[in-house]
Amino acid sequence: MSLYFVGNEYDMDLAIVECVKLMRLQDSKVKVGFNNMKMVKIFMKNLSHEVSEQNLDPQGMNFHVDVLVEEEAHDADDE
Repeated sequence: MSLYFVGNEYDMDLAIVECVKLMRLQDSKVKVGFNNMKMVKIFMKNLSHEVSEQNLDPQGMNFHVDVLVEEEAHDADDE
């Protein structure tokens, strides 16, 4: 299983490329870690677009991605 940490746009592009490569293999799994939910939403949107563009079937290839998100810090005033 591969593991990628996405901290910026460049990392995100690399993770998408690697996910697409893995999608072409049967029964592949990947974990992708993020600093915040905003990056997760952008990643999922971009990955979905790439899957559509390349006419891939992740479910048919049994591709599985685990999305890990770092807990976001809260200000003391929020409590």
